[in-house]
Amino acid sequence: MPDGPANIKEHYKQSYRSFKAGEWEQALAELRLCLKQNPLKRKYSRLYSQIAAQLIAQHYQQEAETLHLQGRFAELINNYQRAVHLKIYPRHFRQLIRQTRQFQQWVMDMYQQAGDLLTQEKLTKARRKAQELLEHTPQWLEPQKLLAKIEQREQAQDLYTKANSLYRDGKYEDARWLLEQSQELDQDYSAPQVLLSRIKEKLGQPEHQIIDAAAEHSLPLAESVLLLEEGAEIFRVDNELTKKPAKRENQPKGK
Repeated sequence: MPDGPANIKEHYKQSYRSFKAGEWEQALAELRLCLKQNPLKRKYSRLYSQIAAQLIAQHYQQEAETLHLQGRFAELINNYQRAVHLKIYPRHFRQLIRQTRQFQQWVMDMYQQAGDLLTQEKLTKARRKAQELLEHTPQWLEPQKLLAKIEQREQAQDLYTKANSLYRDGKYEDARWLLEQSQELDQDYSAPQVLLSRIKEKLGQPEHQIIDAAAEHSLPLAESVLLLEEGAEIFRVDNELTKKPAKRENQPKGK
């Protein structure tokens, strides 16, 4: 049996009370009963628009937290732009769009700086940048990947340091094994390849590879000088071995 005018009026009052109390779902449920009876009544449609605006705004605000933590700023801005398009608190959502874009720019700058520091082998500073990013966007995958890359580089450097010590002690095979482990751990780390080239030289590879290694891998100046010095030493020893013996003084002349 359909609701009579008295009941419809009561449903509207209850809908309005729920709306004022911030109980949007309850307000919408009551108002739908009114709209079912008289969908063209203006005051029903006005209240419906107000309730819908609150529900949509609430949905976007709730979703915003998840998108923010995950670093999904483009989706977050799109949600806010839809609210503006629907004329739902446009001033409020325009302000949120500006704030989100500013924060997105800060995040991307921080991420770029951390990546540059990793490239420059400034791992402590790179780690700090990545960790700061994760404090603001703990569920964003990119800084997590960057932090894992930094940790891999640190482990690869540790292996390289041990290998270099073994190399200086003449334990070339042991050093080569550690260097290969370092390469497998971080293929973007060039130092192990350079030292591997030097070990191959020691184990009988062509001598010119030592000289070429500095140019091929764009090493820091100190490392390049070490390679050049070692190459020079090899050539010096070769020259000493192939030099003709000097004539002895006071050697009796032949008859």
